[in-house]
Amino acid sequence: MPLEYEEHHEMSGFRSWMVILLFCAAIVLWGVLNYVLIPDEPRHWDMGALRDVPGQSIYSSAKLPAGAVVPKQMEPLP
Repeated sequence: MPLEYEEHHEMSGFRSWMVILLFCAAIVLWGVLNYVLIPDEPRHWDMGALRDVPGQSIYSSAKLPAGAVVPKQMEPLP
C-alpha cells in the first residue's frame, strides 16, 4: 500500500495546534463580521402603564359587578 495518502502520515503537534487555532480564529472573525454588518434596530420598550389589579385579571375568581367590563391590557395584534 503506498504511503502517499494523508491517513498514513502523522501530523506534527505544532501543525495540529495551528489548525485548531485557525478554526477558532475563523469562528471569532465570522462573529465579528456579523456584528459589524448586521445593523442593530432601536428598541421601543416604553409600553406605558398597564393597569393590573386582581379584579381585572382574566384568571380572577371574583365575580364582576353587573354591567362591569374588564378592560383589555394589551391591544390585539394587527
